[in-house]
Amino acid sequence: MVKPLLIALVVFSLGSISLADSHTDEKTGFTIRFPDNWKIEEADAVIASAPDHLGSILVISFKDTENAAEAVHRLDRDDVMGNQIKSIRPSGPVVSKAINGLPAKLLSGTANVANVKVPFIAAVIQDKGPPFVVFCFPANNAHQQKMLASINSIRGKSSGK
Repeated sequence: MVKPLLIALVVFSLGSISLADSHTDEKTGFTIRFPDNWKIEEADAVIASAPDHLGSILVISFKDTENAAEAVHRLDRDDVMGNQIKSIRPSGPVVSKAINGLPAKLLSGTANVANVKVPFIAAVIQDKGPPFVVFCFPANNAHQQKMLASINSIRGKSSGK
């Protein structure tokens, strides 16, 4: 009896996550939707920040990367976010997944963001062009479901959706 109730709660909670603002990357043509009421800032990259400041999603595309791990490490090497992202340490294997028909590599681990060690979740989508990197860093693991919903919202011209 507990199992059906748990499944219903998970489905209900995932269904209640709504995404509002979106960003389409000019280099890749991929679109990502962000959670409701998150503050969106655009410069060299796009950053969506939670209203309570306990989570952020960084979206950027790079040229000339060979694989997903290299694309994520460029966040540190290329001084994205004014040199605030450092010591990116993936843990566990890189997971391959299709997101709306697009080939994705998922990574997780820890990084120092503004001199604070935080967990991260990253997705790298590369489909015949530059990689599209989504780097999520929740403080105290806050907003993880919303961040994953944003990752799962990524669409492109070849996604068929």
